[in-house]
Amino acid sequence: MRRTLVVTLALLSVLCVLESRVILDQRARLRAFEKDARGLAASQLSDHHEDLVRAGRWLHEYYASDRGLVRASGLVQDGEPDFEGISAWLVQTYLRHRIQGASETAARTAVVEAIERTPDWQALHRPKWPHP
Repeated sequence: MRRTLVVTLALLSVLCVLESRVILDQRARLRAFEKDARGLAASQLSDHHEDLVRAGRWLHEYYASDRGLVRASGLVQDGEPDFEGISAWLVQTYLRHRIQGASETAARTAVVEAIERTPDWQALHRPKWPHP
């Protein structure tokens, strides 16, 4: 009985050591993968510099237009850039679509469609029925 217990304990110890090596190896692979992913993301972003500048100018004009949010100052609100709008529409929507392979036109369409679903846009463009 004691011999069986000692052998079992020895086998479990060996398995624990092997498992810890596997875990350490997997952690190292994960760190390498994360580093590669960061590098890939950085290269994707740098490839879209001019694209983002064009999209930013377009979004600024869209915000100011009658079809957009009808803001005379476009992407400027209370004297400073509308960082929330820039983040939501240029980074989270436009850039994501472009990195996934969408054309500039398709990515802009995705931005317009997303903006049109917002309460701010809907309040501006909701049909105004005449009151009797």
